[in-house]
Amino acid sequence: MRMLTQPKKPTNLQFVGSSLQLVMKELIEKIKTILKENNLWGEVDQHLDMPVIEINISWGDWKHDHLACDWAIKESGLPLHKIGDEVTEEDGGDCFSAVHYYVVTA
Repeated sequence: MRMLTQPKKPTNLQFVGSSLQLVMKELIEKIKTILKENNLWGEVDQHLDMPVIEINISWGDWKHDHLACDWAIKESGLPLHKIGDEVTEEDGGDCFSAVHYYVVTA
């Protein structure tokens, strides 16, 4: 008699093919929660169809918004690695707008 076994459940961060979109949506929701818990305001989205998350902070202070965002994401333990920033607006002061890019590492 052949015994049937339950397939192993994939971890939340394993993805193959179409499940990438599910993982990305889950990560985006987690990042939104992290930002909210840290009183940070930014738009979170997937960059194109790649496993890259972008966080757009509009007219945030370099230290209290942009740097705090990077710190919060790093401390969250999420499988994200920062790959760059793109300043989108600036006026020479301490506040500017930028998109922060993180690649999914798991």
